[in-house]
Amino acid sequence: MDAREAFLAQHALIHAKSIAPDGMFSYEDRLFEDLSETQLRTSPHGLNSVVWTLWHISRYEDLVVNLRLRGEPEIFDNGWSDRLGVDHRQAGTGFGDDEVAALSECVNIVALREYRAAVGRMTRDWIAHIDLETLDHRPDVRGRITDAATLGVRAAWVTDFWEGKTVHELLLVPVLSHAFIHYGEVSVTRSRLGGTTR
Repeated sequence: MDAREAFLAQHALIHAKSIAPDGMFSYEDRLFEDLSETQLRTSPHGLNSVVWTLWHISRYEDLVVNLRLRGEPEIFDNGWSDRLGVDHRQAGTGFGDDEVAALSECVNIVALREYRAAVGRMTRDWIAHIDLETLDHRPDVRGRITDAATLGVRAAWVTDFWEGKTVHELLLVPVLSHAFIHYGEVSVTRSRLGGTTR
């Protein structure tokens, strides 16, 4: 298994089965299993809601893969703000409880899953066709995004953290590891909502 195959296998786990190879387990599908829409929007005991978490990891994958690594516009810019019912583009780092609750209440859940799928498909298509030597390249992260409207002023440190990282490192940390960490947190959220955690 080469680096491309390893990434695609891990990436399939964090997305819906609809974009992954047949038979793959899907952490995303698991998030939504046996929870009502109200539960999906709820932040129990100060935890992040399921839908906020999906928004957050989807926005980061879109930012990292498309804007930073591909040097192309985000998937979000293809009319997704209106479809999602969200009037901002911030990824959510540094959000307070009121901001998490506001996004959780207004976001269109069906559109959110469709947006995530669109982001995931673009990532998979790009990875499937790049030269593996690209993984060792260090992209100009700072030069490609300085927009506070996307990261927010409380997340200014993120660009510093990403600067100097290789394509490989940016795929592993903000795309894969970041999602897996948040899925772990959501297992706690699900237990507080009465969902199963197997």
